[in-house]
Amino acid sequence: MCIRDSINAEYGDARLSSMELCSLGLTGVSKHALEAFARLDYNRDGKICQNELMADLLGRGVDPDEVAGLFKCLDRDGDGQISLDEFVSGWGEYSPFTSSPSSQTRPGYNPRALDFSFLGTAGTRIHGAENRAITLEQLFRVKAFILSHADRQGLLPWLDLSPIKYNVGRLLTTSINMYQLNDWMIVPATQEHGCSLVELMCPDGTIAQLPTTFVSHWWGEAVLDFILAVETHANVRGLTNTECYWVCAYANNQNELEMDIGVDPKQSCFYLAMTQSTRMLLILDKDATPFVRIWCCFELAMWIKSGRALDLDISTVVHGSPELLTHSLTSAESYAEQQYPGKGVRSKWAREASFPLELLERGYTVDINQAKSSRPDDRIRILNTVNGESLTQEPDLDHPDCKAVNRALRGMLAQAAVNTASGEGRLDQAMGVLADFTECKTLRLDIQRPKDLADTSCFGGERLGRLVSLEHLELSFFRCPSLCCTRGLGHAIEKLTSLRELDLEFSVCPELHSIEHLAAGLGQLGELAALTLSFHHCPKLADLGPIGKALSKLQQVRSLKLAFCDTKALESTLELGQGLGQLVELEELSLSFHHCSELQDIAPIGRALERMTRLRSLTLDLSHCVQLDELHPIGNALGQLPALRELQLNLGHCKRITDLSQFGNGLMQLGNLNRFNVNFNSCEHLADLSLLGEGVGKLTSLECLDMVFSGCKALSDASLGLLGRGLEQLRGKMLTEFSLALHNCPNLSQDAVESLEKNLESVLKLHRGTLEELQAMLDQHRKYFEQRTTPGEYPGEPVPPIATNGVSSPRNSTIAPRNGSSGWQRYLKLTKMGSASS
Repeated sequence: MCIRDSINAEYGDARLSSMELCSLGLTGVSKHALEAFARLDYNRDGKICQNELMADLLGRGVDPDEVAGLFKCLDRDGDGQISLDEFVSGWGEYSPFTSSPSSQTRPGYNPRALDFSFLGTAGTRIHGAENRAITLEQLFRVKAFILSHADRQGLLPWLDLSPIKYNVGRLLTTSINMYQLNDWMIVPATQEHGCSLVELMCPDGTIAQLPTTFVSHWWGEAVLDFILAVETHANVRGLTNTECYWVCAYANNQNELEMDIGVDPKQSCFYLAMTQSTRMLLILDKDATPFVRIWCCFELAMWIKSGRALDLDISTVVHGSPELLTHSLTSAESYAEQQYPGKGVRSKWAREASFPLELLERGYTVDINQAKSSRPDDRIRILNTVNGESLTQEPDLDHPDCKAVNRALRGMLAQAAVNTASGEGRLDQAMGVLADFTECKTLRLDIQRPKDLADTSCFGGERLGRLVSLEHLELSFFRCPSLCCTRGLGHAIEKLTSLRELDLEFSVCPELHSIEHLAAGLGQLGELAALTLSFHHCPKLADLGPIGKALSKLQQVRSLKLAFCDTKALESTLELGQGLGQLVELEELSLSFHHCSELQDIAPIGRALERMTRLRSLTLDLSHCVQLDELHPIGNALGQLPALRELQLNLGHCKRITDLSQFGNGLMQLGNLNRFNVNFNSCEHLADLSLLGEGVGKLTSLECLDMVFSGCKALSDASLGLLGRGLEQLRGKMLTEFSLALHNCPNLSQDAVESLEKNLESVLKLHRGTLEELQAMLDQHRKYFEQRTTPGEYPGEPVPPIATNGVSSPRNSTIAPRNGSSGWQRYLKLTKMGSASS
């Protein structure tokens, strides 16, 4: 309510006639007294504080002592504020100070005397406050405006115009908040144009600035901290300066606030702006005040109840240092994760490790019923909106919907806190709060480097097991050096019978050896459609029988990803293969036995694959399985997979592999295959590529082919020629991208490689690169090895091939042999004639 409304509520229209003034007992008082009161009450609270009087009269050249004396005279009841009655009664004392011909307003003391042309000179009309998001560039202009009025120490010439209860006197750039900025910049800058700040700052002709990120915050935090938090969010998320953030203070017309907010919270600009946004940024001050403000709680509640898959990021600034929790991996982290599995997740953990846990823990007791509001009516309407009741009735504080919102708010904040809490030894408290959020459907938890976590009891049936509505669950246990048993987790999972997607990662858990309880729990998930289990560097894990038995019961699974990297004690896949063989409806399968150095027999896996006739995507990583000596089981299985569209096979460093005949025969049956990636890096005894070439030549639907033979020292010119003949069969087919790595193949001659190029020239267009490109690629590969062996990293991680589809290698290039090398250093990257990339 504006000050004129306050005056009208008590005395009627401010433009009163002399007769009306007389009837109110204000005989002989000019209506200018009422208008002056409205002008002096900058914050529109119906009172004039000493700083408000100071701001007016110091700007007119009145001595500060005189102003202090006048204030004492007008404040007849001594409560530190001048009421309307007191001001009207003392009009005779005040008016002489304003009637002096020599009095001129000075900009440093009166907001209306400031020059706001830097922000804008004309308001552009944008219909609907929900369409008035502010860009980063515009936020930076707000920051520049504030700093331009400060001295070198950050002291502003502006006085706090807040009521005496909140008044801090002279304002500083480091602490000026949105309430104070509203008095000194937003309202006076926009008053003449009757618009919002965004409308003032927008270029002429702007129809809308639609939000992508909705910002929930408290007006009492420092404005420059707020801008820093938003800037950091944009940088971390990889956004540009044109990214639009919805901020109520800048989007709403502060001169006519009721017009933008309205009566129904679900028709307010807040709610409408949220429905247009793809993510929310919650900014916390040092006291986590948004958790006790009704509008912030409403925003979070509506965000949760929307049911949309939206990101909630949480930010704060600690002593000038911004901290950010992101709901998901950023674009840069996602790219790192794609290139080197685990790297993106670890980057996210490192970035968030210093976020102050105590702020999130304050949210464990958030209660929307106890949240405060500047206007009592807002609280009533918001609580009734949450409860789905009439807006005007007295809200029911015991309503089930209010209780559900409280559980959801607390659970959401506990979920965000789990990462940091696990590292601080406070995981049990976070899981206790999360367990009450029984309506939760999607949950992702990163348990990284916890203190003394030997078992998973804190996830037991009375914790995680209570979330019976869960449909999607991701749990990552990274670097849990003491974890040896999964009993508690297994007991919890068996109760989550609504699960459709489950992703469990146990990376660098060197003591983990018992997964029987986990497997038993998995066997109860009859509705599961997608399952991912990762056991990277769990050297004591030897028996996969329990997993195999569990898989045999999961008949609804369509996507399965299993990784047992660096499980050195693993020798047999018999029971695992038997379980896999029951999944005849499987469409996507990924199996990784990278660095399982004792694994010899993969026949059970081959027999299981033969039954998966609906399989469309198969990834099989057997790299560094140094005891493996044949591929016949896999080759036989390929012939039974007519629906296969994508095949990725990594046999790098399988030094005993010599015969690809059966594998080549299997390839001949894959007429629908679109993408084929195969890596035989350092298969030193591999010599015959004839049937492999013949098999590839039958892949008439192939669009992408990536082959790595680097370090295959037994390859001869004749073998390469036979491979080339098979590739020639793809002339005029669908192939658009082809890469071939022949690094460190000493028995290949330059003539043989050039002959291959010539034979393929009619099929593929060749592009010559430079030796420098190859050297840069190899340097990058070497750095990768160095990074993986630095202290703190775990061994046995899959190594990317030297040549991939345009990611870690120069695109569309053919590299000449390295001069002075002992063997031919060859890399071919070819692209089809006339394709977009050529």
